[in-house]
Amino acid sequence: MSTDTIIFDFDGTIANTFDRLRVIYNQIAPFFRCKQVSKEEQIRLKSCMPFEVMKECRVTFFKIPWMLLVARRKLYKEMEEVEPINEIVHALKELKHQGYTLGIMTSNSKKNVSMFLSRNGLKGIFCFISAHRSVFGKDKVIARLLKKRNIQKEKAVYIGDEVRDIEAAKRLDLKVVAVSWGFSSRENLEKLSPDAIVDHPDHLLSFFSRSSKD
Repeated sequence: MSTDTIIFDFDGTIANTFDRLRVIYNQIAPFFRCKQVSKEEQIRLKSCMPFEVMKECRVTFFKIPWMLLVARRKLYKEMEEVEPINEIVHALKELKHQGYTLGIMTSNSKKNVSMFLSRNGLKGIFCFISAHRSVFGKDKVIARLLKKRNIQKEKAVYIGDEVRDIEAAKRLDLKVVAVSWGFSSRENLEKLSPDAIVDHPDHLLSFFSRSSKD
């Protein structure tokens, strides 16, 4: 069955927030008694699984919702400095032109995402922006989104940059494409066997071109 709807993660997949979020995290880490992370450590942590990162940085499940709330507010003041992933704008516009329904599901705020889209010529490209506060339990968030938007999972694909994205999609038996330019290393993405891993935004066009012929 062909794909109608493509659901994108935002941070690390569309928006290059990798370094920006590290700076914000380091600003709030002392308040939450968490370990700060240098740029070199950030690169190393890409090869760690989420629970390993949490343990090393002393981030507990209880702290996450509060840290997200503070980080969102700080990020809002800096969204004008956040750039798109190189060439992702072209890929998104082309997918839209080809007739796909595009959407965003993110733990960032809808306000931040809308500002970013408007500033980068992507206003009107996405049919929906679904913001949530869950870092884990993402499969439940996706399930609610599919139900709310009346999206058949057999005709949808989820695109994300983290191992959590792959795990969530697989729990729902939803097709998932991982991008290697985000927060998780390619090696860790490969371990979870997504339907595809792409290394450049243009490869998304190739993937969906092949899929439409299957």
